[in-house]
Amino acid sequence: MRTVTESYNIYSFSELSLEAKEKVREWYLKGQEPFVFTSMCLERLSELFPKSDLKIQYSLSYCQGDGFNIYGTIHLDELFEKIQDHFSEKEIRFFKWALNEFYDSCKMQVNNHYCYCICNRNDFIEDLVYDMECNYIRNIPEKTLEKFNEAAGEYLINLCNYFEEQGYDYFYEVSEEILEEYCESNEYEFLGNGELFVA
Repeated sequence: MRTVTESYNIYSFSELSLEAKEKVREWYLKGQEPFVFTSMCLERLSELFPKSDLKIQYSLSYCQGDGFNIYGTIHLDELFEKIQDHFSEKEIRFFKWALNEFYDSCKMQVNNHYCYCICNRNDFIEDLVYDMECNYIRNIPEKTLEKFNEAAGEYLINLCNYFEEQGYDYFYEVSEEILEEYCESNEYEFLGNGELFVA
């Protein structure tokens, strides 16, 4: 029997050539798991809207129909907190009263065809108005309520755009500094061509 021992030159990430670093970058991005990104988004949504039951759908493949959408049940008082700077003091008092007395949530639509944002297609105050009408409330301020719809749709579109941008960064971009820190913290070493060295 004969034993052959091979020797390798082993490098840290910072010692690699630019070409080898690019290979490490491809390896890193290929390992970015969708469930991790999904968990990050849902955690952030639960921080923003702790009483609501929100879900997400997204497709980030640089294809037509790609995008990010939020759907599920949202509490209107939580949403109003995010957009109340669009309203006067009188309008703020009205909403605080109305959302305390009447229907206080909205079921946001899932996008059944693609994954792009359709948050602005939701009528956030439809059930609230219906509830007020059933209780014989007069002089319902329709323009103020419609302004809620517009401001809420705009806020949620911006939030979806933020998550979409974060998603493209997560799946397709990583700076050399972050990649180096990731490799060092996990004590990864590489062959000269950028392949991960496994002892």
